[in-house]
Amino acid sequence: MDFIEIYPSFAPRLQVNERGGATSTFFLFMATTKAAKMDIKTNIKNLLEEEYLAEGKYFLIDVNVSTSRITSKVSILIDSNEGISIDECADISRRLGHQLEELNWFANPYNLEISSPGVDTPLTFDRQYNKNIGRELRIVKLDGTETKGILKAVTATGIALEEATKKKVKWQKPGQEPTEEPNSPAESWLEMPFSQILKAQVLISFK
Repeated sequence: MDFIEIYPSFAPRLQVNERGGATSTFFLFMATTKAAKMDIKTNIKNLLEEEYLAEGKYFLIDVNVSTSRITSKVSILIDSNEGISIDECADISRRLGHQLEELNWFANPYNLEISSPGVDTPLTFDRQYNKNIGRELRIVKLDGTETKGILKAVTATGIALEEATKKKVKWQKPGQEPTEEPNSPAESWLEMPFSQILKAQVLISFK
């Protein structure tokens, strides 16, 4: 895995993760047990919404808290319409890390990791879909069936995909080669409500 690392004094550890996203890790050491029974995940989400997401530039994808008697880990996945850089992850990690240290929500040492989504991160929110219009998606539906196609549009209730369908063959006069006729948009676009989608991922082309 190729990555970039910087280790300034009392600062986040920065790297580009193997999924193509930016990551910033802040190492914190806590010794209090005041908040052992608090819903830390919910509190962190609320803190992010109030302090970092209120202006609308960034949006939260996921917060995961794994606890341990030795070292716990808080992983936060955020994004923006234009994407998010390592420096932006580092800035949020540094500020949030100091806030969590002051709030004393953890009884043991823990790592705080702020990341941007990698290319294999499933699409969950409409803003994720919107930033990937024009790219090929793999959709797994609730009934287990799978569909692949180019994301063409996003609405409040679902998406429209241009499926990879077979082209019609137009037969010519005797002695001439048959030609293929492209499908019309109306024939090849598939409308799919979010309620039917179990998992959606961007397919990476290496052509």
